[in-house]
Amino acid sequence: MSIRSSFEDYKRSGIANNITVGVLAVAAMLCGAKSFTGTQISLVEYCFRPKHKPKYCTTNKRYIMPESEFYAETYAPANPEFQRESFLPAKATRLRTIPPSNPDKHWWGLGATVLMTSAYGLSKAREKRLIQLMPEYRESTRTDWQINKLWHGLRLHKEVYSAKVDYEFHQWSENRKARGAQLAAMSPQELAIYQQQVRLQAEVEAQAQLQAINSQPALTGQTLNDVTRSDDKVSGTEQQAIAPNDDLAIGQRIVDELVSSKLSTLLAAPSGAGKSVSQAFWVSKLFEKFSDADVYVIARKNDSFNGLKKKGKVFIYDPSSPETALKALEIVHGIFLKRSQYPEHEREQFKTKPVRLILADWYSIHNDLSQCHTKLWNTQVKTKLADIVTVAREFNCSLFADTQTFNLTSLGIAEDSNIRNNLNIVSQGLVSVDEDGLEQGGFSVLQSIIKNQYVMPDEEARRAFIATCKRLIAISNQQHIPVIFSTAGKVKMGLLPNLMKYKGVDIFVTVENDDNGLGEQTANTPMLSRESLEKIYELKSNLENQGDNAQDEKTKLSAMAQKLYEYLTRTERIEADVREFKGNFKVAGERFTVEQIKGWMYEIVGAGLADWIAEGVIKLNQI
Repeated sequence: MSIRSSFEDYKRSGIANNITVGVLAVAAMLCGAKSFTGTQISLVEYCFRPKHKPKYCTTNKRYIMPESEFYAETYAPANPEFQRESFLPAKATRLRTIPPSNPDKHWWGLGATVLMTSAYGLSKAREKRLIQLMPEYRESTRTDWQINKLWHGLRLHKEVYSAKVDYEFHQWSENRKARGAQLAAMSPQELAIYQQQVRLQAEVEAQAQLQAINSQPALTGQTLNDVTRSDDKVSGTEQQAIAPNDDLAIGQRIVDELVSSKLSTLLAAPSGAGKSVSQAFWVSKLFEKFSDADVYVIARKNDSFNGLKKKGKVFIYDPSSPETALKALEIVHGIFLKRSQYPEHEREQFKTKPVRLILADWYSIHNDLSQCHTKLWNTQVKTKLADIVTVAREFNCSLFADTQTFNLTSLGIAEDSNIRNNLNIVSQGLVSVDEDGLEQGGFSVLQSIIKNQYVMPDEEARRAFIATCKRLIAISNQQHIPVIFSTAGKVKMGLLPNLMKYKGVDIFVTVENDDNGLGEQTANTPMLSRESLEKIYELKSNLENQGDNAQDEKTKLSAMAQKLYEYLTRTERIEADVREFKGNFKVAGERFTVEQIKGWMYEIVGAGLADWIAEGVIKLNQI
């Protein structure tokens, strides 16, 4: 029988036990009361009566004592009023014998003792058994609670998974109906082009999967002994060659997560460690993902910030008049206050309209404000920064501060581990060499963050990251690439890929198509040579005359695919990556998604004007 069953049976038997104990206790008290009432021996009523006064023994002149003592010489009663020459006798006169009213008095007392002892014994026995069962029952109850919680979680997971499967099946059914309607409305020529696109896409995906499989090291052993052979393992040199690829993937994931995160970000790194490059990537990808993003900058240096300066969004901090630069903070804080007035069901509109405040080189600005403009810092700046960090994220408003320290007081908030949960704490480390051959940067800030118990409370995890940091620093010094650490989501550390192409690029320069098909040259678009212009003119002539070979194939392109092809040839993009030119390709002021551009790329490949070389990358055929 289980512990729970034993305990339940014991609980059910408690009523009978309590009744028994109660009955025994009541019986014991009654017997005890009975033992204290009445007399157990015979009594003698006597009086010191004179002979000549028979009516002398009134009530107050009568006495009582045990019969055995009345006749004993030792206990024989003597008249306390006896005197010589007195008429009262010295000896008592027996009047009558009083029989015992409770001759079984000792038996009643014995019964009370036995009954009370029995009741006490039953009570203590139950108490002892309860003490024995309670620890086991408590452990059994805890185990059952954990099992029930796990079962409830599995059931909830099953319901969620079932709902997800039902939704995906419903969505698949609807997509299939919509696709069937589209296919039914296609002409035979359009259907042939679509089939060609599907075939090419399947070939590209199969080729990518095959490359991924071929790039994975395989164990050739067929038995357990073969698998565990010591000569069939990856050597230390091979591990060093493989590790950077994984570390680069982690680094790329870190910077990508920062773009999508609504939390405020604190990027701490010494000068020369690549903070401005990471910041340029963040700005470029933010506008690539959210075309309606609104970004403001408070900076000490008069940089372009990827074209934000041209848009009037960069506010240069001047110590003599700090209010001018702090207008950016007032603007972002004002947007937050305005959005906070919206009810919850109307806040969905802010998901695609992020508002960000960049605090560039914030350490020097904070140092000047807190030292020279104390009143302004304490009354306005500090409070507004704390609002943006702790509350404004719910309304898609946050800040991005790059500084040389991860001290939270520079952001106007307390040094608190709970407040750190409202921040993405990011750090970079790199030793670079400037034009004069002097080393700059370093890993001190990165190592300090990792060793900080408030950033990483788990000591075991902290030791693991310290070991990883040492390994990545060695790779960084060899390959001259930054090491990056982030607390966004799960704590991660990796190697930062080369992001220099995002530095100094004007993200607001777009390509506009004119009547001649020659777009406006941008910072990302190289100037076309005379030979290129003649080639484009020849290409247009062939299109107009519907020439043969490749030009005849081009006439089969849709209008948007043809505009994309003209843009790629005009900008001399022999190898075109959709992720690189997506932000620059624009027709009549309209931008397009990656999936739309890929669809037109499938048309170009299907027309024989290009070949796939990777996922989202095509190579134009030479004309």
